[in-house]
Amino acid sequence: MSWGKRALFTAAPLALLLFAALAAALALPREQLAALYGLALLIFPGGRFVTLLPVAGDGLAFSPLFIAGMVAFIEFCFALFVSINLDLLYRLPRIGEGLRAMEREDEATLAHHPWIRRTTLLGVTLFLSLPLPAIGVVAGTVIARLAGLGVVRSFFAVVAGNLLGAYALALTAETFIAWMPIEQGGGFFLALRLGVLATLIVALSWVAQRWARAPATR
Repeated sequence: MSWGKRALFTAAPLALLLFAALAAALALPREQLAALYGLALLIFPGGRFVTLLPVAGDGLAFSPLFIAGMVAFIEFCFALFVSINLDLLYRLPRIGEGLRAMEREDEATLAHHPWIRRTTLLGVTLFLSLPLPAIGVVAGTVIARLAGLGVVRSFFAVVAGNLLGAYALALTAETFIAWMPIEQGGGFFLALRLGVLATLIVALSWVAQRWARAPATR
């Protein structure tokens, strides 16, 4: 890829994020704007799991499905940046070391589950939709490249996988909110929501982590 194209595709996600931030500043009242910006900052470390925040109480200004859309948009922009510049990131001292360590772990996962490579785009997309805390845009891009996907296909696999994962968690959160309304059950339903949700997250993450590291049966 020429440096001109690289510069264009690197600037595009940054421009999209800036445009979205400015549009929100013009459209939303101050309280909602502060909440929106706070959620956006949480998405970078928390990823798709931020969609579960409304389960903790009904005072949040945004629904799980809206937050899932935010996650999808921000991770779309981040995935575009990473997919274009992954080779440059490998050259950075500490980031490159972290990427190489991540690559070794992803190689082990692909060795244990060769179907991911065989099914390429679909396999990588489904794998990246799993509720694994360690799977984000960067790790997803690395594993997509290791599975043999090029720049464009790895980008689409990461975006699609994150989209599926975010909306699956958002629908889970919506179900909790609908079945256990705090206005009816008060603190009991809130505690029940958080307890069941925490148990579910830990269980799903444990199962997915074990599956990712265990040899596949043929």
